[in-house]
Amino acid sequence: ENNMISRLKYRLYWSLLVVSGLMYGANVWAIEVTDIDFSSLPGDQFEITLDFSQTPPEPQSYEIATPARLVLDFPDVGSALDKKKYTLSFENARNALVVSDGSRTRFILNLVEQAPFDTRIEGNSLVLRVGVDTEPNPLLAELSSPLAESVVDTDFALTGIDFRRDPQGA
Repeated sequence: ENNMISRLKYRLYWSLLVVSGLMYGANVWAIEVTDIDFSSLPGDQFEITLDFSQTPPEPQSYEIATPARLVLDFPDVGSALDKKKYTLSFENARNALVVSDGSRTRFILNLVEQAPFDTRIEGNSLVLRVGVDTEPNPLLAELSSPLAESVVDTDFALTGIDFRRDPQGA
């Protein structure tokens, strides 16, 4: 009978360990990164959009000079992304990583060289813009001059735009 009680205690002990491990060891997050998107912009700029299951918190961000890196930390946020590493084809970006360690999700952007950046929250997304628009728009410069106002031909109109992906998907 004592042997039977000992076996029951043993099984109960291990069952409690397994259940507590499942409850506390599993990454059950209130907010998760659900998608990531990359967009090229005019000049030397690009945007990275991180979508979340809810409104994301403001990230804690810092830069590393060598090697050039931008890091955004999201405390108490998990990641539901299928991949961790994303190869980028922007002139100043090598790749991006999204990793979770149980207490936060970290976004790491590996750059060729440091660049200015800003972040903004739009609904359930965080948009990271990297770079500076260094190319002036000649059309805007022309249209803003007084002489151009008298020369602009209003008989022409834009009638359509066609977007197509290149073989690499860009």
